[in-house]
Amino acid sequence: MIDIHSHLLYGVDDGSETLEDSIELLKKAKSDGITDIILTPHYIRNGEYKLKAKDIIKRYHDFIKEVKDYTDINLYIGNELYIHSELDNMILMKDILSLNNSKYVLVEFPFREYKDDYDEYLYNLDTLGYKIIIAHPERYKYVKDDLFEGSVGVLSFTGLEEPDMVPTSDGSLCVADNGYHWIELIPKDANWVLTAMLNLEQELFQCYFDVTAKNEIFEDGNAVFYDAFLDVVYTPNGRIEILDGNELDEALAEGVISQQEYELYKKVAADIVAGIRENSDKLQAYIKKCILIL
Repeated sequence: MIDIHSHLLYGVDDGSETLEDSIELLKKAKSDGITDIILTPHYIRNGEYKLKAKDIIKRYHDFIKEVKDYTDINLYIGNELYIHSELDNMILMKDILSLNNSKYVLVEFPFREYKDDYDEYLYNLDTLGYKIIIAHPERYKYVKDDLFEGSVGVLSFTGLEEPDMVPTSDGSLCVADNGYHWIELIPKDANWVLTAMLNLEQELFQCYFDVTAKNEIFEDGNAVFYDAFLDVVYTPNGRIEILDGNELDEALAEGVISQQEYELYKKVAADIVAGIRENSDKLQAYIKKCILIL
């Protein structure tokens, strides 16, 4: 098995920090059956990580010597290139790297949006004979339509040693197993996050709403939310529950949240419940739509 996207070259980006980190990851990769890895440190022209190709190559050769006694995995070098208007010129000037000096380039895009100009940047690479490989394709869905605006992502489960079972009012429920998928919707400027859970047949079996203090979607590719204690669970058989109300009460009593925040989170949970009751069919249909676009 070949891994074409990794951040094992330590100390050059937000991947491995030390040689020891890299060695441990290489051991894990070996146990997973990986035989070849392309090291792809970030290159972000307008960002923090912009080590030039000649310096990356030197670090790569030093790294090969450092790990040769710890792994027999074949290691190659490349870059994960953040989209920029000058990528074509930089690759011509040998300032950035394709994958293992091939005609394939690994390109990363911002999480929030895809600009029309990007088509031109990619076309310029294409005219040079390069084929584009998209880094993190699971991340790149900023959705804006009549029902939702925000980020949509998917988490796919593989390699779990055993199913993840949780107790519910209907009995024990498997929420994660190999082949399961979670679709997460993080709306812009709202106080909830939805995790829609799908089984092996890609059938929806549970919607888990986290009430949030705040959601943030950043241009650098990260989306975060700040949990606000309350959760709402919905299953297609009609079960709706508000969970962790006691935690919210304790947070108010201990001064962790204000009375205003307390009332807001209670209202958000109540609005979620009302919305589900009025629009459960639309909710399930929208999740099916998300499955198709992801």
